Amino acid sequence: MANAVKAAIAELFADVSNSKSGLHLLRPSPDGAGSQVFPAKTTKNDGRYGVRLDKGQPVNGEQKTIRLKLQINSNATNKTLKDIAKKDSHKVIATVDVDSTQELSTENLEKVKQNFLDTLDV
Repeated sequence: MANAVKAAIAELFADVSNSKSGLHLLRPSPDGAGSQVFPAKTTKNDGRYGVRLDKGQPVNGEQKTIRLKLQINSNATNKTLKDIAKKDSHKVIATVDVDSTQELSTENLEKVKQNFLDTLDV
């Protein structure tokens, strides 16, 4: 079960790093809590990736630190992910607090990815 989620996270972050606007994930704005950060919200993306990153609230009221949440999409094409989502489609399976003033770099993106993997709860 965890392996399917880890593979989905790896694919998601590989595409984030290859996307022209992908590094924006490192600098989320404090507005729009609850909105999907990556991938773009489409039925195709929801199925393909099976997971998504949603923007949470600023941490401790600080506008520079934003919580990102990892959730599984209920219409994931991967059977394991779909089965997990059926149990609780709103469950946050990992969170990471992102300093929106950090440098936009692949190294910082890798740190965010690793933090998601380290806080995984499935």
